[in-house]
Amino acid sequence: MSPPQRILIISSGLGIGGAERALLQLSLAWRAAGREIQIVCLAPLGEMAGSFLDEGFVVRELKIRSGNPLSLWRLLKLHALCRDFAPDVILGWMYHGNIAAALARGLFAKSASLIEVLHHSVGNLKQQGRYIQALVRLGCWAARRADKVIYVSQTARRQHEALGYDKGRGGVIPNGFVLPPALAEKDKSTAREKLALPAHSFIVGHLARNHPMKNHAGVLDAAEALLPDHPEMLLLLGGPGVEPGSKPIYGHKILECPENIRVLGTVTDTDTFYAACDIVVLGSSYGEAFPMVIGEAMSRQRPCAVTDVGDCAYLVGDTGVVAEDSSAETLAASWTRLIDMPPQERNRLGAAARNRIEENFDQSMVANEYLRIFDQSRTS
Repeated sequence: MSPPQRILIISSGLGIGGAERALLQLSLAWRAAGREIQIVCLAPLGEMAGSFLDEGFVVRELKIRSGNPLSLWRLLKLHALCRDFAPDVILGWMYHGNIAAALARGLFAKSASLIEVLHHSVGNLKQQGRYIQALVRLGCWAARRADKVIYVSQTARRQHEALGYDKGRGGVIPNGFVLPPALAEKDKSTAREKLALPAHSFIVGHLARNHPMKNHAGVLDAAEALLPDHPEMLLLLGGPGVEPGSKPIYGHKILECPENIRVLGTVTDTDTFYAACDIVVLGSSYGEAFPMVIGEAMSRQRPCAVTDVGDCAYLVGDTGVVAEDSSAETLAASWTRLIDMPPQERNRLGAAARNRIEENFDQSMVANEYLRIFDQSRTS
């Protein structure tokens, strides 16, 4: 009997985010399938690290800090980690993780297979900052050294390969989702009580970290535009760095109407967040590939309105609404379609959204596809 396959995962970070939640669920599934997992976090440990540790995973921290090139010497610690763990597979997770994984395999673990996973779409690279441009190009160097490059969306694959990423190494595995128990109306009431939200408001949920790509200004402008005709609407904002006094939230008129907005900051109990909402929206203007927040909301029977970024339109299919762009006017129009919909029709869409996740993006199917690639790398 052969020993269990050892997988060393090198992740950019372990903060609160969709890529990190996806990694946790996949790691649990891979371990249940008999793989031995160790995780290296390049950045200082973030909020999600505790979830990995609570599940019994070995997590190593390199403490490489953004903007501090002197901390890059800590990459040398990968030598001891590779020597002691002797991985069969090195799995890079996100741009920084992929670059470090390529270095680790090339320098310290030449017999290991190298698989890299990309969670970002790029759109027009020239419109992004120099740091992101350099990161994408370094990622291209790393991808040429990988045995397999996995994109979580078809759009991300097309965009990266147009920038020079090797077409022969690429493949697509979308994010997967663990299907929770179906929600009942009482679950919505309980969630609203827990969050001290009005029972009769129409709650529009937006869960995203504070980053320009998430377009919080456009989301807030859209909500303000809807208020005159929809005074019952309440915008529920959550995510790391999303605070009333943070840019670009500070100064918006809707903050003067506490009955129409709540700002939660970092949300650790996403189940309660989704249960409290009537619909969930995504206003991103770029960068999304296959957003976990939308798949999670769909799995909880919440109709979604998204922008046409990455594979968002493919993810929701005909169970939600797709805005052609991220302008406030277009966002408001897409939300209105769901807000003005009869409740029974919205419930039908929510049920269809859950079915779409179960039939196409179930976590076990996604985890098994990765396992197939791991097994191929062992026999090649």
